[in-house]
Amino acid sequence: MSNLIQNFLLSLIGMFLIHWFFDSRTGWKDLSKKYKTKKPLPNTFITSQGGVYMNKVSIKGLCIGVSGEGLFLSFPPPPIDFVFPSLLIPWNEIAYGQIINSNSRAGYFIFELGNPKITGLQISSSYIEKIHEEYGEAIFFERLGTPN
Repeated sequence: MSNLIQNFLLSLIGMFLIHWFFDSRTGWKDLSKKYKTKKPLPNTFITSQGGVYMNKVSIKGLCIGVSGEGLFLSFPPPPIDFVFPSLLIPWNEIAYGQIINSNSRAGYFIFELGNPKITGLQISSSYIEKIHEEYGEAIFFERLGTPN
């Protein structure tokens, strides 16, 4: 029984440390103060398997969605969404540019989230293409203009 309690406490401590690290490094906590939403995930979204960074921290499993209202960021359902609430960032509070990898045509889109900037988000251009394909138009370009 004591092993069970010990493992449970170690798991709680580990989850707390991961939460603290993620919040302090990515800016999710600051974003959630301003952009927390209860709206459901939009119909057009992808779930990252790599190629997404928030303040240079690689994030896998992040759901990235788009709607006419803005950019939607979320983690899969409970318990993660309790700790890291879903975000809906309006298009007018996002600035972006593009980095092309010199070794290929692929690159990343760099987003500055918040006004004033709260954090940075990098999304692989292949994910942006998938979102545009599913949405039916180049929504990032339509809403944010041509990347610089």
